[in-house]
Amino acid sequence: MKAAIRTALAGATAVAICAGLAASASAKPPVASFTSSPVAPRTGDRVDFTATATDPDHDAVTLAWDLDGDGAFDDATGPAAATSLAPGDHVVRLQATDAHGATSVAEQVVHIADPASTTAPSAPLLSPFPVVRLRGRITPRGVRVT
Repeated sequence: MKAAIRTALAGATAVAICAGLAASASAKPPVASFTSSPVAPRTGDRVDFTATATDPDHDAVTLAWDLDGDGAFDDATGPAAATSLAPGDHVVRLQATDAHGATSVAEQVVHIADPASTTAPSAPLLSPFPVVRLRGRITPRGVRVT
């Protein structure tokens, strides 16, 4: 009986160790990506980020955001995040971590336009508005203004 238990336990231990090594050796990091909206945000606009992530090993994936560019993924968690940013270029990062601790990072540069720099210069309005009167006649070749 003791011999049978030893054999069974030895086999089970060997199987468990081999399975553990196989899982950790073949663990692949998740693949993450994200989009932002609006496409051309301006100062004061709320920028929404939406993430997708898949894991080649079919493990659960957790998502964490670095929205302020400080390198720490502590600004939001989950598949969606939102923020408002100052004018300029900002690096936004998304970290995906699977159940085995394998991670990957996706990043994008988000350009926030300054409202003052995006408006076209306008010509001053004439006041009072000028009235223009034209006189002419229609000819076979077009209009003749006199």
